Amino acid sequence: MEPSTSLAPVWDIGTPALAGSGAGRIARQARVDAVLVILLALVLAALVVTTVLGGAPDGRSWTAAAVVLLAPTAAIHALLTWNRRRVGAVEAALASAEERMRLLFHSSPEPMWVYDQETLAVVDVNAAAVRAYGWTRDEFLELSLEDIVDTAPAELHSALRGTSEATNFLGEWRHRRKDGATRWVLVTTQPVEHGRRPARLSVAHDITAQHDHEARTRAILDHAADAILTIDLDGLVESVNPAAERMFGQRADQIVGTDVHRLMEPTEDESGLGAGIQVTTRNGLRLGREVVGRRHDSTTFPLELAVTEVELGDRTICTVVARDVTERKAFERRLTHQGTHDALTGLPNRVLFMDRLAQGLATASRSRRPLAVLFCDIDRFKVINDSLGHTAGDALLFAVAGRFRGALRGSDTVARFGGDEFVILAEELTNEADAVVVAEKMAEALREPIAIGSQEIVVSASIGIAVADPKTATPETLVRDADVAMYRAKTKGRARHEQFDADLRRQALQRMETESALRRAMGLQEFVVHYQPEIDVESGQIVGVEALVRWDHPDHGLTAPANFLPVAEETGLIVAIGEQVFHQACVQAARWHERLGDRAPTMWVNVSARQLASPMLVDVVRSAVDAFLPHPSALGLEITETDIVPDDELSKRTMEDLTELGVRIAIDDFGTGFASLSYLWRFPADVVKIDRSFVRRLEEEREATVLIAAMIQLAHSLGKTTVAEGVETEEQLQRLRRLGCDAVQGYLLGRPAPGAEIDKLLV
Repeated sequence: MEPSTSLAPVWDIGTPALAGSGAGRIARQARVDAVLVILLALVLAALVVTTVLGGAPDGRSWTAAAVVLLAPTAAIHALLTWNRRRVGAVEAALASAEERMRLLFHSSPEPMWVYDQETLAVVDVNAAAVRAYGWTRDEFLELSLEDIVDTAPAELHSALRGTSEATNFLGEWRHRRKDGATRWVLVTTQPVEHGRRPARLSVAHDITAQHDHEARTRAILDHAADAILTIDLDGLVESVNPAAERMFGQRADQIVGTDVHRLMEPTEDESGLGAGIQVTTRNGLRLGREVVGRRHDSTTFPLELAVTEVELGDRTICTVVARDVTERKAFERRLTHQGTHDALTGLPNRVLFMDRLAQGLATASRSRRPLAVLFCDIDRFKVINDSLGHTAGDALLFAVAGRFRGALRGSDTVARFGGDEFVILAEELTNEADAVVVAEKMAEALREPIAIGSQEIVVSASIGIAVADPKTATPETLVRDADVAMYRAKTKGRARHEQFDADLRRQALQRMETESALRRAMGLQEFVVHYQPEIDVESGQIVGVEALVRWDHPDHGLTAPANFLPVAEETGLIVAIGEQVFHQACVQAARWHERLGDRAPTMWVNVSARQLASPMLVDVVRSAVDAFLPHPSALGLEITETDIVPDDELSKRTMEDLTELGVRIAIDDFGTGFASLSYLWRFPADVVKIDRSFVRRLEEEREATVLIAAMIQLAHSLGKTTVAEGVETEEQLQRLRRLGCDAVQGYLLGRPAPGAEIDKLLV
């Protein structure tokens, strides 16, 4: 059905231009005014006639009366004419206005309808509402607001009951469509008339998207783990989310409207969060601000804040996101402790010790009181660790740490640098002699046996002492000096303490110079290899040669290994030097194999502990064999017995990989270790090299003969050959032959020499 186009008003909208009384009401009032004017004119005319004709009527009187009557009649006629024109103009204007309103009503893109104020029945509806809600116009006109508004009728009537006839109304409602779907709308109404009954014109603006967005936002705020507050720039709380209620232990109505300072502990320089807001810039965020929060029960906790200023019209508010960082702070403390303390003993580690040492040196410089660093190493700890296992070794270190803590002053710092190395910082000493007293207390703390499980272990320590000169010392040099002094204590027999002095300083400088020169020597290829023959005892033939590195120093000439290999081993340079030795030795072995074939001797190369621990060793050996040797068994590796750690899986796996590769393996310096015999069956070795210390005593001590005989017999029973080192006399050679030794090596049979000289001995 098309909208009505009748000019007769169906409903009137009160407007200020028409004094708010309705268009029809004004037209009706104009007609009433005209009737009153006519009646008044007739009364006046009657009065005039009565006055004029009060006397005897004569011709002049009638003439006068006629004039008097005609004048009002003319006036009344003119007035009626004017009134009719006025009414017509008003009615035309009203009809035009009504038509315009009706056109606006029916062409509006917003859904609109008119409903009866009392019955709530829909009495008119526009096309936009028909499209939006799905009902036809006729169906719509049979509805009431109860059919459209998706809420309980009682709630609807309660909301409308407070709306007087003359007031506008604005509210959010959920409306129901014909298909049952609901939409959130913002409804505005204003009073109108319909058929002389009070009615209301409703305009519905769909705000579903906005309402859903707000609902999602509210849901996010309600379920956020962080507390979210909005406050004004005076620090008064305007809103909080549920997380804030839980965090501060108060309901929202207890927080909103109060000063935010109640929720924060005052800081040293500014009072709680309010001060933080005052310094927030208007175009940025204040992130990472940390304060102390206060709950309703007065307990406190650390808070991290992010504050954002938001412009809302002509006012500014602050949104504050507060996060309880109690767990994070505890985690950070644990991380800090782990980063600065030893995991096994709980003592400070190198990082924390060096920091405290730097502070101690600054204090010593001001107080002019001595400060000392003591470097302690547990004697023969490796032997204990290898024989009893790592668990027992860790228990021993833990016990030693406790002994040291108990023996020293509370102001002293006891640290563990790793392994069996303990370092002590002794401050506020009276004189340098007090440092020696500290060392003696440490030694005394270890005199009593330490119970490890069912065993009691007695350990000792080698201690190095370095007393600081606060004007020149640095933490690094002081620790290095104490370390150097500790090594001198070890070389002098262990279980003692040594103090760093000028002689040790000279040695330390020499060590630094040696390290620097070694790095230069590697680049200049200054390392050369000499070879010492191994002689078969029965045939007298050379069956192997041992490759021994020498340093052809440009200033000092040919330098023996003892003068530089310890530094190379300590600094790790031995790995790179070892690769150069491998290369030279394999090149030389290739020449001998090219000339002698299978009669060429086995090339034996020494492998250090650092090389054995390197994951690259197997690859280096494989490359050398593939490049130069006819088969892997042409190469042998000598591994010192004391460098083999039984429980070291990496070393064990490396030796197994080398055996699988096909190279031969010899245990060097056999007999000097703690558990030598067990190595023979636990590790894949082909050759046992008896240490020169046993060979040297063959002519003097019967026990040496018994020991060597036992070693040879045990090796043979396990299918291994034996080589005796350090043979220097004919008597030693003859005794070794009688004991069944397979091969010998020593100055009696040949000194280390360049490959060209050994080449002359090979036939």
